[in-house]
Amino acid sequence: MIVKVNPEVLESKDIKMVMQMLHILLNYIGDRFLWDQENLADLFMTEDGELTISPEFEKRALNPLLKSQLLEKVEEAIIKGTYNTALHQKYLSTLTIGFGDDEVHPQQAHNLINSSSFLVLENATYDGKFLNGLIGNYENYGPR
Repeated sequence: MIVKVNPEVLESKDIKMVMQMLHILLNYIGDRFLWDQENLADLFMTEDGELTISPEFEKRALNPLLKSQLLEKVEEAIIKGTYNTALHQKYLSTLTIGFGDDEVHPQQAHNLINSSSFLVLENATYDGKFLNGLIGNYENYGPR
């Protein structure tokens, strides 16, 4: 899954929204999803190229260690440049977190990110090749 976040969510003063976003950010640090490259830069980089976090969100939810880990993860993703490949864009769903009509509420997004995925296979002839392809594409991504 690829995630985008509407900047308004990080400016929320509602403590429940702040806590939901904190959980989502912890999932990001734990490699549970990919973050849209452009959105990542929009949210966490100044025009001068400095890494930053919304002051409101930082004040309400982040201690210095967590802030450091988050900015390190963001910097790593931005530097790689190939973070979201064309194949990621083609085959993964993109989820936009926000409060708008075409966006997913932070609570629902948190539930989706933490839900188990299921793989339903149709026939034995091609299942092995399909599974080997999946394993080959994702064996070096994320925690084991």
